[in-house]
Formats: sequence, structure tokens, C-alpha cells
Amino acid sequence: MLKKQKQKKIENKLKKDAKSILKTEFGLFKGDSSVTEYEKIEKPKETIKVFQTKEEEKVQEKEKKKETKIGNTLKKWKQQAEEENNVQFEIGD
Repeated sequence: MLKKQKQKKIENKLKKDAKSILKTEFGLFKGDSSVTEYEKIEKPKETIKVFQTKEEEKVQEKEKKKETKIGNTLKKWKQQAEEENNVQFEIGD
């Protein structure tokens, strides 16, 4: 029975919160005096800052510089396709 009672309390609280949000945001349940204005509880937020070392930057640069023959070939094909798509026609009088 204890679990059922806890669940009922939680359910009722969620209903009240939902009604109060609807009242605050949309003006519903104006005549219902049991519904109060919803006040959002502000919780402190954590911020995480990440600093990179020079060694990590060097590793990242090396990873960027590594190019394979296949990658180069694909880049060339892409450039050729872009050049073909950029063909312009002029129609004279």
C-alpha cells in the first residue's frame, strides 16, 4: 500500500504542476482557485572548461595532415566536378 500512496502523491503533484504551467503560459484554468502560478525552480549549473596542451595540438595537426592517395584522388575528382558544373554560357545577339 505504501508504494501506491507514494505514486498517487507523485501523480497529483505532476497534475498540479501541469495545470499551473498551462495557467501561467496559456491562461487556462483561470476559475480554478486550487491552481497556483507556476514558478520554475532555478538550479545551479556547472560549467566545464577544457584546456588543450601544445602536445595535443600537435597530435591534432598531424592527424589533419595525414592524407592518403585515395583522399587526394577524391579531392581531385570533386574539384573537376565543381569545375564542370561552373561552366557558363553566353548567348550573343
